[in-house]
Amino acid sequence: MSLAWQVSSATGLFLAGLIWTVHLVLYPLFRLVLPDGWCAYHAQHTRRMGWVVAPAMLAELVATAALCFDSSLPIWLRTSLLTLVAVNWLATGLGAVPLHQQLAQGLDPRVVDRLLKVDRWRVLAWTLKAVLMQAFS
Repeated sequence: MSLAWQVSSATGLFLAGLIWTVHLVLYPLFRLVLPDGWCAYHAQHTRRMGWVVAPAMLAELVATAALCFDSSLPIWLRTSLLTLVAVNWLATGLGAVPLHQQLAQGLDPRVVDRLLKVDRWRVLAWTLKAVLMQAFS
């Protein structure tokens, strides 16, 4: 397999595992942080997660976009992989990031609930991408 395939696959698997951890562990635990420590906790959470997530998402995007030019792959597979990456970028940029900006102002359980709902799209898309890539490896 090509370097683009290997990078897209590795980052997709990494991000799928990470989003399941975030969805099942980190976000639900937000509700347990004491209000007086919330803003400092959330600021550290977003800063540290950014260092983990951003490089992987960027590498995944570039590698998956490069796969679009790999004529040895079926067009439906290339399109599906790029669509799943786009879903994650949109759900992150238009959903998760604005909700985290709201949470930076203070903990609101309703915003956490909305974050978990938006996050379902990321869980689904990264899981499907990981499954597709493993099925065709």
